[in-house]
Amino acid sequence: ICSNSAPLIIWLQGQPGESSLLGLFTENGPFSLTENGRLQRRKTSWTEPFNVLYMDSPVGTGFSFTDRQEGYADNQLAVGIHLYQALKQFFKLFPELQTNELFIASEGIGGKFATALGYAIHTMNPVAEEQMNFKGLMIFDGYLDSIHNNYIKKNNNVKNVPAKSNIMTFNDIMKAVAYEQQMEAFLEHPGMMSLNEMTRMFTQAMDFFAFLFPVKKPSNPVRLEPSGNDILSNFLNNEDIKYALHVGNRSFMSESEIVQDYLMEEMSVTLRNVFTVLLQNYKILIANGELDMVASPESFAESLNKLNWDNRDSFAIATKEPFEVNMELAGYVKSAGNLVQVIVQNVKESVIKEQPVWTLDIVQKFVKGEEIKV
Repeated sequence: ICSNSAPLIIWLQGQPGESSLLGLFTENGPFSLTENGRLQRRKTSWTEPFNVLYMDSPVGTGFSFTDRQEGYADNQLAVGIHLYQALKQFFKLFPELQTNELFIASEGIGGKFATALGYAIHTMNPVAEEQMNFKGLMIFDGYLDSIHNNYIKKNNNVKNVPAKSNIMTFNDIMKAVAYEQQMEAFLEHPGMMSLNEMTRMFTQAMDFFAFLFPVKKPSNPVRLEPSGNDILSNFLNNEDIKYALHVGNRSFMSESEIVQDYLMEEMSVTLRNVFTVLLQNYKILIANGELDMVASPESFAESLNKLNWDNRDSFAIATKEPFEVNMELAGYVKSAGNLVQVIVQNVKESVIKEQPVWTLDIVQKFVKGEEIKV
């Protein structure tokens, strides 16, 4: 807890089955882990100005568990209800935070879970004994209409989706589909892309597929360094750490394939109507990387133009204005009504990881209701 009066931010991780402790230790929490598994202070942490609650969701993620198959969520709105119920219990333990301004933040596909939780709060607040002071939503590197939707349409059997342990990861699938769509668009309308854009597209695509399917060369055996997820899992499965966290004998998993299996096909379902309800009633921040080819600012803007909300026309004609952080150009911002869309420059995949200082400045201004500008 930062202070009893500071706004409370709920952090939900990106992919289905990913623990939010990944966000705590690798993105915006007070600590990170060294390669040796030792804690070190993070220089730029959201927990300095805000109270931040990292929630493992859906059920079965991280330390959370269920002993029954029906305990797993198989649709996005169910995830929202589960989170709402957990949040109610949290406020019973910390009633001093009940009236604090509440914001929900997430990234990637996790933006759908954030939307589902926001909608659950919006729906339940009028009949709740204790209302939550829900103020807004923040989605980083996200999208309304998942490109994974196109992948599902092309592959009727969701079981064809390669699992984490196979050749391609979930992120790899989305990137591959994004590159395919861009190639198709280029072939259909070659004149609509500048030489620089075309060069960048082909270069990034070739680099991506070269990384994914490298040419095999004879080599001496090498010792593989543990991944960040392995380091985190080893740290959190230490008996002393588990004792301090009061999690009993439960084992921590940074990613849950069971949770992914239950929700994989469901994640192609749009929450466009639900998002529209929130957009009409609460502040929403959308932040994407300028160079992100999977969750591009253009794709989110295109989805926003399809929504039936009061300020749709105003947003469509609004101009992108530059904004600075510490007297340095950080990107461009466009806003109308409750919506603020930020395009962060020099970011390919993760706004928070690649530009942590800029991101925190954006979040602070958004939460305070200050204008993001030069």
